[in-house]
Amino acid sequence: MINWLRLGSKIQDMRRLKQITQQQLAERSKISDVYLGYIEQGIRRCSIETYIRLVNALGFTLDDLFADCFQDEASFKEAYKAKRGQMFRVRGISWWDEEMPSLEEMERGRQTLQAFAEKQGTIDLVFTHDAPASDKLYMGYSEIDELSRFLESLKDVMHYGKWFYGHLHDNRRVFENHYLLYEQIVQIG
Repeated sequence: MINWLRLGSKIQDMRRLKQITQQQLAERSKISDVYLGYIEQGIRRCSIETYIRLVNALGFTLDDLFADCFQDEASFKEAYKAKRGQMFRVRGISWWDEEMPSLEEMERGRQTLQAFAEKQGTIDLVFTHDAPASDKLYMGYSEIDELSRFLESLKDVMHYGKWFYGHLHDNRRVFENHYLLYEQIVQIG
């Protein structure tokens, strides 16, 4: 488990060692200085490509950056919650119960979508975090949660061109117009 607070602090330490400002490092790494500030504080994470640009701009390696940035899941989760006092996302740690929309939120979403679909007809693109239940079953997932059932019910409410989702951490075309995307970049349209 990566300690994101430690990782951010190391980026800040490396930057200060090289005597460059956040703005200078951000420009060299092609990210905003605000985003870099969040990374240094351990609030945000970035892609491996951005970490590579950061260490290259600083004259270090990924090994230098990630050394001593791992700790066990339980202590990391508790330390982060204590420091930030809020929820966060870390690969391998599920906050799914806290992220699940309420039944009222799902119903409000259904009504909004239905009203939009009645006015506009076909919705070109749908983007959701999780997949509809039938997609999950087709891909071999046996556990279907309330959100997937809700998304499945939306198929009856709307006409759509393509549906994209990524919660299942894979890249593939599931059905003719359903796409599971995680780390893949695709042309839409």
